Parts: sequence; C-alpha cells; structure tokens
Amino acid sequence: MTRKLGKIAIAAAMLASVAASVLVTSSPAAASYECTYGKVCLYTGTFGNGARWEAPHCGFTQLPAGIAFHTHSVRTYGNAVQLLWLDQDGQGGDWLQSGYVGQWVETNLDANTADLTSAVNVIC
Repeated sequence: MTRKLGKIAIAAAMLASVAASVLVTSSPAAASYECTYGKVCLYTGTFGNGARWEAPHCGFTQLPAGIAFHTHSVRTYGNAVQLLWLDQDGQGGDWLQSGYVGQWVETNLDANTADLTSAVNVIC
C-alpha cells in the first residue's frame, strides 16, 4: 500500500510539473514598447517587440524597408500619429490614412493596417 501511494505521489508531482511548464510556455510574450520620450515608435512585432523604428521628427516621413508594410504595433510617447499608405492609381497616387493612434498609447495594429502602412505623419 505504501509503495502504491508513493507511485501516486510521484505521478501527481510529475503531472503538476508538466502543467506548470505548459502554463509558462503558453503565456504571451512580455510587452516591450521601448521608446524615447516624446517620440513615436513603430515595431515589426506585436506588443512593442521586434525591430523598432523611431520617427525622426514631426510631420510626414516614409518608412524604411523592413518597417514599411510590417508595422504590427505602435507606441506614441507624447505625440499622436497618422499611419499612411500610398494609393497608386496610375496617376501618381495619393497618401491615404490607414490608421490613427492618439497620444500616450501602446497598441497592436490590425492586419490590414500593418500590411498597408508605409509612411507616418507625426502630429506635434
């Protein structure tokens, strides 16, 4: 009987260990959102992870390769930002707003906005 209880206790401990490791590995990645005060930062990953790009100034800026069309999260550390895309219709194209993020916000973008954004307009 004691031997059977010992085996049950070992099995229970192993099950608890497996359950704990499943909980740890299934939790989402920690949010980063590292960004210089007063800047707007765009990230290629969700929750401020992945490659980071800081808007260099207020106003319009086209995004560099690797960030353009791959922006999945944004932090506005003081200034709001319009997310823009170029609608090319064969006539030169127009910059249209694909999204807007207000001041002091950390957010993930929906898939359509992430795939379209190729420029920003930082509102100072």
